Amino acid sequence: MLAVAPSWICNEGRLGNKMYMTASTYVAAMRLNATFVSAANGCEWPKIFAELFTAFSSSVKLLPTSELNKWTLVKEKAFTEFEPILSHNGHNIIVDGFRQTWKYFDKDHEITALRQLFTFTEKYELSSRQTLDRIHSLFPNIHQPIFVGVHIRKGDLTKPGPAKFGYQAADIRFYQSAMRRMTSVLNTSSSIIFVAGSDSLVEAKQLFSNLSKTYNIAWLSGSAYEDFAALSKCNHTIISGGTYGFWAAWMANGKTIYFSQFARAGSQFEQEYNKQNFFLPSWTPVAWN
Repeated sequence: MLAVAPSWICNEGRLGNKMYMTASTYVAAMRLNATFVSAANGCEWPKIFAELFTAFSSSVKLLPTSELNKWTLVKEKAFTEFEPILSHNGHNIIVDGFRQTWKYFDKDHEITALRQLFTFTEKYELSSRQTLDRIHSLFPNIHQPIFVGVHIRKGDLTKPGPAKFGYQAADIRFYQSAMRRMTSVLNTSSSIIFVAGSDSLVEAKQLFSNLSKTYNIAWLSGSAYEDFAALSKCNHTIISGGTYGFWAAWMANGKTIYFSQFARAGSQFEQEYNKQNFFLPSWTPVAWN
């Protein structure tokens, strides 16, 4: 059996981090012909996953953290490098680390299995449908809308610690370029509704004030999980960087444009961050302009 190490599933990371940890471990279990299990207690995340995804309240086996902590620990060396999770003489395994690369789940049948694992519960399926229906109603002249999710990550990136480490928040130049590129790729502007969500909603709306004169833009205002579900149901995606945006785009499974300068040139973050391993090869990088 394999599970995400309780010390990692219960650390301070947010949804996108937890999904990466879970995805890499789940597919490793598939590759080893083993059973994926999850922590049943120890923090809020088992409950959050059960609320979000049907599998975690039905088919995924849950075990006490006290039992999981007795298993063999497989450690990570670098957070965006692919490090195969191998069998340890038939022992049960707990997996640590962020495991933030698509190379952990790059086969078609693995991707299909992950999409089943991350199927939303009826609560979030319903909320996402209602949200997109409400947004469509704001633009009655658009009969067949193309929803393009836009995730604007700002809040934590502007704090001294992340900024010093090398995180870089996209500014209006990126969003202008990305929206212009997406409009060109889709060969339409009149049918596109940009569905925007942010961890800093007031600041993001100010940032986009002039863009609203050119594009159809609607704002998400639910919880982080409600917004995530809505972004995941869009046809295409624009993301500014980070794991929340990655998974929203991955689940939407359309065309994706991402901010290519998420790691500041010359920073410690850039040295540790393998951009090619993080973003899917089929996605389109866009810089400041």
